[in-house]
Amino acid sequence: MAVIDIPVTVDIESGFAEKNDEIVDNVMTLANRGVVGINIEDSYKPSASHSSISVEGGLKDIAAHGELIKLIRSGLDGAGYQDFFINARIDAYFHVKDPLQETIARGRCYIASGASGIFVPGMTQGDDIKTLTRSIAVPVNVMSLPDLTDMSQLQDLGVKRFSIGNALSDLTIAFMEHTATTLLKQNNTVALYQNPAFNTQVSTVFHTVNQPM
Repeated sequence: MAVIDIPVTVDIESGFAEKNDEIVDNVMTLANRGVVGINIEDSYKPSASHSSISVEGGLKDIAAHGELIKLIRSGLDGAGYQDFFINARIDAYFHVKDPLQETIARGRCYIASGASGIFVPGMTQGDDIKTLTRSIAVPVNVMSLPDLTDMSQLQDLGVKRFSIGNALSDLTIAFMEHTATTLLKQNNTVALYQNPAFNTQVSTVFHTVNQPM
């Protein structure tokens, strides 16, 4: 936060705690440090301690999660963070048989509880996306997948935010693994220098990053 001048949001998964007050405290800590928004999801990693709040396929109970969002919003507003963006991630497309209707129901609940937007990873069908954006009164965020890549098309469907998830980091790691394997097999480092244009770009990036702020 001390070395950048663009807004920062943080993915807190399920909140990095199980009790609502602890999750609210985590969000307040982020807000106090200058973070402007969070993603918080409504699914959880299965464990015995979650059995009382689980419903179909590992999703949290809709009312219970709505109450959590309400507590987060109340805490933020009370501390002067009314513009803090709560992006409510809905994981219905990973867990239930009728994900569109479940997503709409959860979205409306979470918005009423104070969510600023909704994030629906796993949604790929254009008709579903259009129906959702027309049913929800806040910005809709979807995630890049092999069959969901065209940002212009998504904009036409009403999508306001597009996330690449871990796709870029996965591609970067795969490239590094492939290159390392090539170096080992060839017993030669020439592969590191066979793309002069790329090397120039990397040098430029590091030069820019190292300039005084």
